[in-house]
Amino acid sequence: MTLSQELQHTLEVRAGVADVWSLLWDIRALAGCLLGCENVVAVVEGKSYQAEVRRKVAMFSIRFDLSIEVIDTQPGRSIDLVISGRDKRLKSEIQQKLVVQLEAIDPDLSRIDIATTINISGLLASLGKHLVAMQFAQVVEDFAANMSAAIEQRASQGAVNESR
Repeated sequence: MTLSQELQHTLEVRAGVADVWSLLWDIRALAGCLLGCENVVAVVEGKSYQAEVRRKVAMFSIRFDLSIEVIDTQPGRSIDLVISGRDKRLKSEIQQKLVVQLEAIDPDLSRIDIATTINISGLLASLGKHLVAMQFAQVVEDFAANMSAAIEQRASQGAVNESR
């Protein structure tokens, strides 16, 4: 059984495009916006990463070993990622396409559009579409809120990296 869900989220942050891009291109910091994501390491800097996600989903404690691949970047405008992983204990797999697009509204205000498609199979998929859909929606909301806070903190500290 496989469950699939598409989600979109838009947010505005009090930060310029350069500050937003510095977080989007810092894959470790971006992954850190996902609750429970840890041990992010570069396999090939700027291209592929490994990470681990531990969190509770319904009555299960999950532990996904993730592969994060940077598919495309348009510096200052967008980043596309493909994330895949497996929880061996729960015999569940996840495949996710994540597209984050950036637009300047004014010099100190940026709009971020997050679009994601998540596919999950195995035991977690058997929990039912409604429960899994609620969990996915909460994960995306938490990710967006954490990303917004991280970007605004970087902007207030003036931590802008050159775009790559």
